[in-house]
Amino acid sequence: YGYTNARRGKTQTNIIQSFFQNLTMSLMQLILYQIENEYGRTMETYGDTIEIAGTERKVDILKVGRIALVYQTPDGTETGMYNKNSNAFEPVGDEYQASVRQGIRMARQQATQDMFSIPVHGAEAAQ
Repeated sequence: YGYTNARRGKTQTNIIQSFFQNLTMSLMQLILYQIENEYGRTMETYGDTIEIAGTERKVDILKVGRIALVYQTPDGTETGMYNKNSNAFEPVGDEYQASVRQGIRMARQQATQDMFSIPVHGAEAAQ
């Protein structure tokens, strides 16, 4: 009789431990998912000095979640993006100047949140 109660108690303890381990893992996964989700929706800007075509330039960097990392010179004359394939910043066309400037203003909370265009690299073809 004592052996059966001890065995039952150990089984119940194992079930409870397993339940809480699974609950803890699920909670950790949920927290990590929430952090990643929030990170993907962030938009921030900061000043930095980067190398563009071999020349050091002071720029405003705009980071839009995991979507894009773009830059613009403070006078707005040059706009570009980070190319992860070449591991370098590259200039883009003038069609993005006003939009990137607007994105920088939104990130600084100097303008209301709105849609804007930014240069991004497309997905690569599957092999």
